[in-house]
Amino acid sequence: MTQRSDPDRPIPARPDARPRRRVPTRRLALRMPRVARVLLALGAVALVPAVTLASCRLLGGLDPTGPRRSHAAVHPAVTHPRPHLLRVRWGVDRLADPTALLVDGPDAFVTEPYAVSSIGVADGATRWRVDVKDAEPWIAASAGTVLVGAVDGFEALDRTTGASRWRVTIEDPYDRGRTVGLVATASGPVAVLTTQKGGVVGVDAATGATRWSATVNGSPRGRLVTDDATGLVALQTDLGERVELHVLDAATGVERWSTALGVMTGLAVVDGPRLVLDTGAVNSHGTVVAFDLASGVRRWTARVASGSEPGEGGVVDGDRIVMVDGLGTVTALDRTTGRRLWSHDLPMPVFHGRPIVTARAIVLRTISGEIQVLDRRTGRHRGRFRLNGIGAGFDGGPAGVVFARSQVTHHQVVGLPPAMLTMRTGTGTPPVAVPAGTTERVGPPGAG
Repeated sequence: MTQRSDPDRPIPARPDARPRRRVPTRRLALRMPRVARVLLALGAVALVPAVTLASCRLLGGLDPTGPRRSHAAVHPAVTHPRPHLLRVRWGVDRLADPTALLVDGPDAFVTEPYAVSSIGVADGATRWRVDVKDAEPWIAASAGTVLVGAVDGFEALDRTTGASRWRVTIEDPYDRGRTVGLVATASGPVAVLTTQKGGVVGVDAATGATRWSATVNGSPRGRLVTDDATGLVALQTDLGERVELHVLDAATGVERWSTALGVMTGLAVVDGPRLVLDTGAVNSHGTVVAFDLASGVRRWTARVASGSEPGEGGVVDGDRIVMVDGLGTVTALDRTTGRRLWSHDLPMPVFHGRPIVTARAIVLRTISGEIQVLDRRTGRHRGRFRLNGIGAGFDGGPAGVVFARSQVTHHQVVGLPPAMLTMRTGTGTPPVAVPAGTTERVGPPGAG
């Protein structure tokens, strides 16, 4: 074994057995023929446009045989007519959304969850607004009294000032107030009150003292229909598979007569000695029946397109009765014989309210939010309009048309413009009513 005498000295690397030869690359390139170098340069230059062209074809979808032609037809831009905007007569702001509206002569009474107000139909002036605990959308008015249903009872207000006259409470904590009515009798005005469980009570409209009480089958529905000439009140109750109509004497509470009707029974209207309503079954034709108000005898009947919803009915207009059914068909019938005078199919049902007769027009509001105007004499369509918001009430008369709505920031109660009754819109884009004094704009029918 050999032992190193100097361990710190590095061991030399082992030399390569073959000597390494340097390749003269530069000299090799210089030795290439001049022609080959020229051809190589030209090839590199030609490669750049080819790659660029291929990239354009991949990104833009160019056709190598020429520019690509679109197969889709090009149509000119459609010019839509600009809607004609109308301004309402007046608008009233409310802190809470309205729940019901009743127009009686020159006054519009509006209920809110905790208040009731009186507004002038002509000018929109708020005459009074008073607190009513847990007010429900059940309201009636007479010459001197405004009657309101509440969750736990009923309250009567002075029509002129809104001052509370009396409030009665329902004894059963599981029952609640329903539709109400005011009717004149030989012994003085009577307020008729109903409850969800079928209770019916007659109280003195001036003092709130109970005169009589009764019970009917089913739960009251729709509205009470009263007649000051006879002192009678018509009440409908819901029994699921049928509707019962009860006619009571408002002075004593005695039931004069009753009858069973189809589930599609609408609001009745008093026409002198007759009580007229539309009734029928679901998905079938309806029948307008004129009952003798005092005895319940049928005086005449007329077939119509459908029965009616609980909240919609007819109105007396001169020598005719104008009815609206559940399909949106408006029909004018002779008051005496029931003969059909004209009919008009609205594009959508109405469901709530009676036709409003004012000036030379009949006005209705469909569930789609459109206000439809028909000629009062012929039933021909004259115009359609739209207001935004969710409808809470639509009512009116000779003094004007009023609309109460929710889900809007301002003008929850508005008086509609008189131009709606005379302007003809045809089938094109209709005018659009907008609140006065605001920048609010809404679209034509069909707009979201």
